[in-house]
Parts: sequence; structure tokens; C-alpha cells
Amino acid sequence: MLSIQLTRSVNSGPLYKQIYQALKQQILEGILAEHDQLPSKRELADYLHVSMNSVISAYQQLIAEGYVYTKERRGYFVEALDAFIAVPEEEIFPEELIEKRSPAYLFSFSHMNADASLFPFRAWQHCEQQALRHYAASLDNLEHPQGQWLLREEIARTIGRTRGVRCRPEQIVLGASTQWLFDLLAMICDKHALFAVEHPGYQRIYQQLHASGRPVLPITVDYKGMSPQELEESGASIAVVTPSHQMPTGRIMPVSFSF
Repeated sequence: MLSIQLTRSVNSGPLYKQIYQALKQQILEGILAEHDQLPSKRELADYLHVSMNSVISAYQQLIAEGYVYTKERRGYFVEALDAFIAVPEEEIFPEELIEKRSPAYLFSFSHMNADASLFPFRAWQHCEQQALRHYAASLDNLEHPQGQWLLREEIARTIGRTRGVRCRPEQIVLGASTQWLFDLLAMICDKHALFAVEHPGYQRIYQQLHASGRPVLPITVDYKGMSPQELEESGASIAVVTPSHQMPTGRIMPVSFSF
């Protein structure tokens, strides 16, 4: 029978975890060789004077982590593992890769952060519950690459009502981030197409396009937005503009302003 020492003090941790750790250590050290058969659940429980549930939980954890496998009506066996040298983590992890945690700041002026205290969590949770209640059946469907139709349809309605933008759901593409969507845009555009971006503007877009080898040209932003004259003279075929809450000026392009 296996040699397993259990500690039954208050601070020693659950019995199943002690059994799991002891078996795992013996497997790693080669004391239990590959394909060795482990005691049955009842045998090990009787030997250790623990409940069978503790042994079952330990075995299940070992199976989940790939240290043990089962054979129907035959029992539990040690999995064949690739040999490796156990070296303390601090000796093998490069110093330059250790994450340096920044102290918590009272205020953050980064445009990438948001004030969580101002976010309407209750309203968001209510909307999420409503969506799950009414559209849960669609969660197991493979959606269109441009995003869920109902959401694109609602976005088209909303921007038409609030921004005066007329478009159809087919003209809307949903994505995880602006930068990811720009990657898609760059893929379908001519590789020599000149991109015009706002200056000052969202630097990440400029850096992304520039890093991908795309021709990109900054265009001056005035109190009405991107300069039409400068844009026309640039010869750019694609203009990246921010009609509202322009970054970093915060300006809104007048509705009467057009190119």
C-alpha cells in the first residue's frame, strides 16, 4: 500500500488535497512508475481512514491534471509523463520578465481607463438579464462575421436617430476593439492606399497603420475637425475621422460641416 501521511489539524487543509498532493509528488519523483495501478477507492479510503469521497476527489483531480487515467472495470493507473527536471521557479524565470506591479493611484489621467464609480452597473446588469431572457436561444448559434444581426440593426436605428447617419445593418461591422477593426480594414484596402488621420488624434491608430507598412499622413484638426483643404491636397483615399468627442481635443464636428 502507498505511504501517505495525513495531517488532521485545523490548518492542514482538506484531506482530499493532501492525498492528491502526496500522490502527485510520488508520481513526479518516479516512486509511482508509469502505468502502475493505484489502490481502489475503497482500499485507499480504508487504509487512510478517510471517507471514500476524499479519495474520489483526489483521484478526479489527478485525472483532470493528466497524472492518472482510468480503465473501465480495472481501476486507476499512473499516466506516462515526459521526464523533466524540477527547478525552483525563481531560478528559471528571467528577471526581465517578472511583472512589476504599479502602486495604486488616487487618480488616473490615462484615456485608456474609466471611472468605474460612474458606470451604471445596475442598469447594465438589468439589460444583460433582459437580453439573456429574450435571446438566450441565439447564444449557441454561429453568428455572421460582421456581428449579430439584431445588434447591428439596433445600432443602425440608433445612429440614424441620434446622429443623422443613414446606414443599413449590412454596413456595420462589430469587433472587439477599434484597432482590431482597423486590421480588418487594412486587409481589404489596397496596400498602397494612403490613410489620412487626425493630428492631434488617436496615436494608436497612426502607430498601428505605420507599423503595418501602410502609407499614413497626419492632417491638421481645427475647431471643426479635420481640415478639408489639407485633406484634399494630401491625395489620401481613406480618411479616419472622429465626428464627436475627438481625441484629444474633445471637439464635436458641426452637423452643418461637410467635406
